Amino acid sequence: MTEALTKPTPDPTILTTEQLLREVKNLEDKIMPLVNAQFAAISDKFVVLEAQRIEQKADNRIEVGAALTAQKEENDKSERLTSERLAQLATQFDTAISGMSTQLNDLKDRVTRFESLKLGGTEVTQDRRASTALVVSLIGMGIVLTSALVGVILFVVTKQPSTVP
Repeated sequence: MTEALTKPTPDPTILTTEQLLREVKNLEDKIMPLVNAQFAAISDKFVVLEAQRIEQKADNRIEVGAALTAQKEENDKSERLTSERLAQLATQFDTAISGMSTQLNDLKDRVTRFESLKLGGTEVTQDRRASTALVVSLIGMGIVLTSALVGVILFVVTKQPSTVP
């Protein structure tokens, strides 16, 4: 029984532990440079990706700014052209309405003269009918021109592009 309790010389536990530590150290010396190289490569890729992301973000910011500036310039130009066209239309309609107003006043004067002259029955009736027809047609033309003016103004106003906030 005393033989089972004695330790052999050299102690195998100490030798086994030393051998295990030595082999672990050898593996670490061989594997760690590979692992470190892998981590360095991955780290480099992250750096490159981050640089690309930052550059792309800056490019996008520049492109969006340029697009917004171009849109604003286009809206300003469109608004200016629309204002100019409305001013031209207003001048044209003022001229047309003034001309029609003059013709209408002339017709009123003619009707008044015809009524005051009291020419013969048939002749007066025919002239009155002709004058009335002329007055009615001029009034109709006035209504048509006014409607056209309103239509053009509504068309121009509704065709204006919406502004971008």
